[in-house]
Amino acid sequence: MHIGNAFETLFLNGRRYEVHPVCADLQAKILQCYRQNTHQTLSCSALANQYLHCVNHAKQVGVPARPLQAGAE
Repeated sequence: MHIGNAFETLFLNGRRYEVHPVCADLQAKILQCYRQNTHQTLSCSALANQYLHCVNHAKQVGVPARPLQAGAE
């Protein structure tokens, strides 16, 4: 089997899942904070800490992938 065909078989034709970023609200807040405080990024450390805790919690709990709904592609 050619490598290109194997890739298509495994990844393009396989079952697809929705991907939702974890802690997206905190991610948006921390990015906004970094943009507003380009020379004082330490002022965003509390948000960064909350974000890290949120991500670590999501890793421990596990966020299940959900199959795409028909017609959602």
